[in-house]
Amino acid sequence: MDYDFLKNFERQHPGGLEIKHPEQSIVMNSWYRSYLNNLKPQNQYEIEITPTNFFWDKINACRQHPQISVRSTTWLGLTSLALGASGLFLGIISLL
Repeated sequence: MDYDFLKNFERQHPGGLEIKHPEQSIVMNSWYRSYLNNLKPQNQYEIEITPTNFFWDKINACRQHPQISVRSTTWLGLTSLALGASGLFLGIISLL
């Protein structure tokens, strides 16, 4: 978290809600908290974060995105890919 994010966060949450250790803190919305077994806000948890740069991990992140438009376009893309692959397979089979 950079300085501007912390100042904006404290301005939007007046009355004692401040981030004291930004290098050890994570700010997440209720979508991700509920996905991680209903984590309670402002509590401490042991969370392991690992970077993933593989193709399937990126697809999986889009399938679990909080915005419905991202999730639906991901599913439409995967469905289109499956239908295209099956059409190609059936086209090759018909030529044989």
